[in-house]
Amino acid sequence: MRCRNSKIEALRLVSMLMIVAGHYFSEDNWACHADGSLLHSWCACFHNALIMFGQIGVCLFVLISAFFLSKSNSSPKRRLFRLWVQVEFYSVSFLVVFAFLIMYGFIDQSYAEWLSFRNVLTSFFPVVQGAYWFISAFFVLNLVAPYVNKLLNDMDGAAVRNFAVSFCMITFVWKYINPSNCYFNDILYLVAVYLVGYMVNRFLDQLPRFNLLTVFGIICFCYLAVVVGTRAITSATVANLGMSYPSNLFIAGPGASPLFSLVAACPLFIYVVQKGSSFESDWFNRIVNSLASATLGVYLIHENMFLKPFIWATVFQLSEPASILGKIVLSSVSIFILYTLLLLLSFVIQRVIVKRIGNLASISFLSKKVS
Repeated sequence: MRCRNSKIEALRLVSMLMIVAGHYFSEDNWACHADGSLLHSWCACFHNALIMFGQIGVCLFVLISAFFLSKSNSSPKRRLFRLWVQVEFYSVSFLVVFAFLIMYGFIDQSYAEWLSFRNVLTSFFPVVQGAYWFISAFFVLNLVAPYVNKLLNDMDGAAVRNFAVSFCMITFVWKYINPSNCYFNDILYLVAVYLVGYMVNRFLDQLPRFNLLTVFGIICFCYLAVVVGTRAITSATVANLGMSYPSNLFIAGPGASPLFSLVAACPLFIYVVQKGSSFESDWFNRIVNSLASATLGVYLIHENMFLKPFIWATVFQLSEPASILGKIVLSSVSIFILYTLLLLLSFVIQRVIVKRIGNLASISFLSKKVS
């Protein structure tokens, strides 16, 4: 069993907080988001660019996984099996709970149409049916990671850097030149981030030292670049050129190429990795490591197809504040409270149910393999 780096595990907690924040701003009902007349305004660009923090969180999560997986020579079977069991449990459980609530009238019967054949099938096979885009891509990433490691380990340093840079250029930058290209998808996205994480692990001693001010400055620069870039591609001048850039190109979602999110995530990740292995307090290390094990559950809960609409409908019952300061305070408090509740719920489910099911299923699965 590897010794867990509590500072990196703390970054895992931060990464999931960013993902929840990104989803918050992609789902809110604020005027600059919901009002069609403001769609291409500076206000909308500043607001929508906040969604990129969700992709920064995704990049951090994958960079952390890459940092550890790139050192591993073990078979991915056990890891993939445990991931499959965890996702399967959450997906099927929420389907059963939702059907129960419909059946006994706790939810309006109009929602019964959500229990379509496709949704039921997706709930029982969430990985292959793409119930969660990240999980499907992350599963494939874990599957191919050992082969990627072998390929890169046989290369010299210059070849690894050239390969990773070329791969990222094809995956991210090419789409900026030609928005209709098909060389960006969820799997290639995570593989590109994995390559960066591998390089950080392999060339850590050669990387520059980052401080928090520099990290903060790079993140702010990337955010402003996304704001300006979004405003530019949605302007009438660019639209009249017939390039058909999606308005979310630099941010997140279908059609996006979130290169700036990766650029923002890298210095923060490098800074944390360079800081050492753990905090000074042992009890704080234990708390961080325990909570970090529940981060994936946060994603599986609030992005579940049945729970997601109800969660955000509850969160956005409060009216939009008129002032910028009010918006900052409300969004910060709402995101923090929601994340804390999701994390605690996930932690309980993980400890009481998922971990035990995973252990039993893994033992049964491995024993069959051995026999």
